[in-house]
Amino acid sequence: MRTFAALILLTLPTLASAAPPVLDIGGSCPGMLNIDITEATAEGSVWVLIGPGEGLWALPGGPCAGVATGLSDVSHVFSAGADGAGSLSLSPSAPAGVCSRYFQVLDLATCTLSDAVPATGAPVDAGGCPGLNAMANPSFEDGLTDWNVSGFGEEWTDRDVAAGSYSMDLTSGGSYVESFPSLTPVSSLSSASWQWKSEDSGAISSVQWDYSDGSSDSYLFFSDGFAPAGEWVTADILPFLDPSKSVSRLRVYGFSGGDATPDSVLIDDFRFCY
Repeated sequence: MRTFAALILLTLPTLASAAPPVLDIGGSCPGMLNIDITEATAEGSVWVLIGPGEGLWALPGGPCAGVATGLSDVSHVFSAGADGAGSLSLSPSAPAGVCSRYFQVLDLATCTLSDAVPATGAPVDAGGCPGLNAMANPSFEDGLTDWNVSGFGEEWTDRDVAAGSYSMDLTSGGSYVESFPSLTPVSSLSSASWQWKSEDSGAISSVQWDYSDGSSDSYLFFSDGFAPAGEWVTADILPFLDPSKSVSRLRVYGFSGGDATPDSVLIDDFRFCY
C-alpha cells in the first residue's frame, strides 16, 4: 500500500507539469483561417473544440472526460494529429457563422488545453439578437449569402422590410429559402423566430427543420388568425422545437392558398438568439 501511494505521489507532479498546447489563429473570417498548433505531444492526437463563447463547459466523454474546457459549450469537435515536433497547421474554410466562435485545442495524451482563442475577422451580424445569432445573414443584408433557394420564385427586395435594408419575397408555394444554423442546442435559444408578411388574409406558409441527429419536424403558419394582411408579424417556432436537440437546417416556404391577391410572402429578421 505504501509503494502504491508513493507511485501516485511521484506521478502527480509529472502530469501537472505537462505543458499545454499553444493555439494561434490568423487568416480571414469569413474565408480561410490559418490555425497553428504547437507544443502538443509529439506524434500525438489533438481535438480542436469550437464553441459560442468562453466558460467552463466540462467534456462529457472521451479520454479526457470531466476536464473543464475554457468554452461555454462545444458545438463542433474535429481531431487532428501533431507531427514529431508536436506541431500542426490547418487551413479550413470558415463561413460567417464561425466568426463569432471561440477555438480551443485539447491534447489527448496529457488532457491539457490551450487558451480559448476567438476566430479572426469581423463578428457575424447578430441581427436583432442581444448576444449571438445562430443564423448567418439573418436579414438578407448580404443578399443570398448563407442561404439556399428553390429557384421557383424568390426575390431579394428593398421595397418592404422589417429590419435593415432588405427582405426576401417568396412568390409561390414551391419557393423557399433554406439556411443551416450554427449547431446551438435548442435549450440555449431564447428565440427562434422571423418576421412574416402577406397581403393575402388566406395565405399559408410552411416551415420545416432538421435536427443534428437526423430527425425532422414541420409547422404550418396560417395567416388567417395569425398574420393580419399587410402587417409584419412574428413567426415563432421555439415552442415547437425539441429542447434536447439542435437545429441543423431550416427551410421556410412561400405562399400557398389564399384569394386572388398576388402570391407573395415577405420574410425578414431571423432571430435564433442565444
